[in-house]
Amino acid sequence: MAKPKKPATEMTDQELEKRVFPKKVLDELKRIAHKDDEPETKEPIDSSRK
Repeated sequence: MAKPKKPATEMTDQELEKRVFPKKVLDELKRIAHKDDEPETKEPIDSSRK
């Protein structure tokens, strides 16, 4: 016998995300949301220039 599905009111945010969106979409949304968290590459400071 199959396990009955939870009603949406009892689900966590993560469970709802997985039910509504495909994995590729969730991965892309998370990548875009956290893009600003990554430090940008900085050029090394040239110590000979002062």
